Amino acid sequence: MQSFDIFFHLPAWYLLLCTIFAAGGAWLLYRFPLFGEEDRLWVRRFLGAFRFAFLFILSALLLEPLIRHERTEIEKPVVALLVDDSESIRLQKDSADIKAKLAQAIEQLRSGLGSTHQVQVFLAADGISEGKSPDLNAPATNLSKALKDLDNQFENRNLGATILFSDGLYNQGSNPIYVMRKSSAPIYTVGLGDTTEQRDLWIEEVRQNRLAYLSNRFPLSIRCKANDLKGQNTRLRIKSGEQLLHEETLQINEEVWSKTLDVSLKAEHAGMQRFDISLEVLPGEHSRLNNHKTIYMEVVDGRNKILILAEAPHPDLAALKEAIESYDKYKAEVVLSWNLGPVNWKDVNLLILHSLPSLRFPIVDYLEDAEKNSVPVLYIVGESTNLNQIRTWSRGIYVQSNLSASNDALAAFNPNFQLFTLEDATLSALKRFPPLSSPFGNYSPVPDNRVLFKQKIGMVESGDPLLAFSDDAGQKTGVLFGEGYWRWRLYDYELNANHNASDEIIQKVAQYLVAKKDKRPFRVIPVKQRFDENERLLFRAELYNASFQLVNEPDVFLKVRNSQGKEFTYQFTRDQDAYSLDAGYLEPGDYTFSSTTQFDGNQYHSDGLFSVSPLQLEALNTRADFDLLRQLADKNGGQFYTDGQLQKLISQIDENEAIHSISYMKSNLEDIIRLPWLFWLLVVFISVEWFVRKYFGAY
Repeated sequence: MQSFDIFFHLPAWYLLLCTIFAAGGAWLLYRFPLFGEEDRLWVRRFLGAFRFAFLFILSALLLEPLIRHERTEIEKPVVALLVDDSESIRLQKDSADIKAKLAQAIEQLRSGLGSTHQVQVFLAADGISEGKSPDLNAPATNLSKALKDLDNQFENRNLGATILFSDGLYNQGSNPIYVMRKSSAPIYTVGLGDTTEQRDLWIEEVRQNRLAYLSNRFPLSIRCKANDLKGQNTRLRIKSGEQLLHEETLQINEEVWSKTLDVSLKAEHAGMQRFDISLEVLPGEHSRLNNHKTIYMEVVDGRNKILILAEAPHPDLAALKEAIESYDKYKAEVVLSWNLGPVNWKDVNLLILHSLPSLRFPIVDYLEDAEKNSVPVLYIVGESTNLNQIRTWSRGIYVQSNLSASNDALAAFNPNFQLFTLEDATLSALKRFPPLSSPFGNYSPVPDNRVLFKQKIGMVESGDPLLAFSDDAGQKTGVLFGEGYWRWRLYDYELNANHNASDEIIQKVAQYLVAKKDKRPFRVIPVKQRFDENERLLFRAELYNASFQLVNEPDVFLKVRNSQGKEFTYQFTRDQDAYSLDAGYLEPGDYTFSSTTQFDGNQYHSDGLFSVSPLQLEALNTRADFDLLRQLADKNGGQFYTDGQLQKLISQIDENEAIHSISYMKSNLEDIIRLPWLFWLLVVFISVEWFVRKYFGAY
């Protein structure tokens, strides 16, 4: 139903003036005969009416009239069909039958509900997608995210009900039963798949370290399971490429069998290494896909050694050592001043000086050797630190003080700091950390982008650096003006039941100081060395000119090659001063890449490698969980159905009075002067008048 009305910006009684003006104009023009002997009164009255209409409309437009359209619209309730598109359904024995039944069920619901409801189909995997038919190939299932995304899509819309077709299995995200929903629309569930135990053998889990060290042994913990295969034997094999690293026979001695194997392997090659773990396939197995698992591990050529020299025992030392060694790539050694001896500087990647140099232990020889070997130094200024000697060695970061007084200085993060970043959770925790004991005095000016933390005395940020860095003549230096880091670590655990925030600060400082400066003018870096198969492949590229300033004028191309030699070609897009690339998805495997660009007459190359690992989540469990679907439906005001009960489901939705259409009024304002037909109406009025006057011989 539609309606409209007209109103004006100026008072409506002004229309009376418009009428008088139009009538006066028509009367003045046609009050006397115009056509001589053939003058006819009815012709003048006819033309006067046209002139009156023309003048009236033209003058009325000066009142800025608006027309308001109002119409009532009916929105049918949306019934969202959320179809689990995961691979676990396809891995059922009767997967072809399930796919056919699924298509038939969607068509039955569309025909049964389409006249009174809007039926829309969405695929659920890691989120939702619309407009596609299910192919049951998704490598992971996140039902909780799919339900949240569906609620977000229909926020402030008439979502009547959600019908979830699923086997009830999920392997990412939280339990969908406990998801916090925005919508109160009921969820009906339709079970797919088979709930009976299948005869099967599979690798359930492989536990591993994040990295291993070259020539060292590393452990793997492999959990194997089997159903209904009692009395049979299988063989476990672990390979790296074509090389067989481990093999053993496993005897299945129970109907429901489980065994955890602890295997120790030797890391023989540096870099990202792939290991294939497989169980020999036995007759009658439900699925062969879950007999195999691929893992990736980074093998590094030794750990970075961090030497901590201290003037005297202090709680900071144990806290620093634990924080540093919580990162697998670092090993810390603490040496007290009276135990100082010769140091093999080739093995030292970072020197941390706690309350050194001091008056008792100036350690000039150590500072000179560190400088000669370009070993970065982190000074932690304590009560015993010789501030005058620090000024000589700290490369422009120092404090002048003739007093032994100190301040309790809180750490205030400097948003202008550019050398590295900290997690938001760390910055949030930092605001609540206790103060450090910092020397009172006059601090040297330090470039703002090199100050990580500034001192905050009470409620006032002083502007003096608490933690700052310099990079002079190839040697990096950091200065922490305060001792008491151990309090940060204790308080971090009290706040968060972990040391993540306090550890990250020390680890990021160490990473920056240890990292060798990359002086390549062109570099391409994948955001990760190992991607999961459902992750998008993201790359960054940087190009520097002769002054080592970022430029992105030339085009940058990337070629990716898989282990079979197949190539994929991409072109980077410009992103501020650098480049970025979203290469989408690739099949699991090992890849090399080569990137090229041409700038200032030179050809530049950057090469590297990365890997895409298979998730293999869907093959681990293919036994449908209808209990979860029942609980999900019961909690959300719906009901569980099988694929043979769809007519009952249609009847229940039709009879549910809470699922109904919504009517609402839509209003639209429009300037009448913008209506094109009004312009043509005025043209018709004036044209007809002109034509008739000419026809009868008047001007």
